[in-house]
Amino acid sequence: MSTIFSAEISLQTVRRSLRVMVSAAEAGGRVVRGYFGEELRQKKKTHESDFVTRADLGSESAILSVLTRKFPKYNIISEEAGMLSRHSDFTVVVDPLDGTYNFVIGIPNFTVPIALLYRKMLLASVIYHPLLHTTYSAIRGQGAYVGNRRLHVNKVRELSHSTIAFMASYRSSGPRNHDIISRLTRHGSKEAGARFCDFDGRRVVDTDHRFLCANGSKLLNKLRTSIQ
Repeated sequence: MSTIFSAEISLQTVRRSLRVMVSAAEAGGRVVRGYFGEELRQKKKTHESDFVTRADLGSESAILSVLTRKFPKYNIISEEAGMLSRHSDFTVVVDPLDGTYNFVIGIPNFTVPIALLYRKMLLASVIYHPLLHTTYSAIRGQGAYVGNRRLHVNKVRELSHSTIAFMASYRSSGPRNHDIISRLTRHGSKEAGARFCDFDGRRVVDTDHRFLCANGSKLLNKLRTSIQ
């Protein structure tokens, strides 16, 4: 058991919370899935690539219906509704539709992510893919899963046998939950055994936006050397 768990933060409580988060994400995903393929009116938020649709709002309503009922004492931050403060050390962060741009133009690559924080520490995360009916989840120190199957990084050690991907996103002037949601993929990857560093080989923290990731230190060093 991870040393982060104690009488104040029990693993049992986090696991119960994760089950609620999965239910909420799937509820939002059902709404999103129902709208996919329709031509929806868009409302711009911060810039031309950042907007909201009825799918975002409908998903958020479904998610918050679950969370406010099951988490009556937790703070909740949601992409569109903003902050519901209950002065708790626990905060649930919601993006009802991550990838709205893809959704609107018909690219089937979008998700419904939800995170649970204790103060500023990310405890648990859920990413639900509505079109694939697939749920990814992780609890800090307890591994990453797709459904009930535990995930592990592979053992490839050579760049020539590796798949290399580049990821970038826009920065907005909106709520800080965008920064928290961006940590979810890294959280799951770390729980599956991935290693991270910055472009100079130094350790990174969860809030860093520029980093490299690989399945282990050996491949990570080779990747860093190859791009210098």
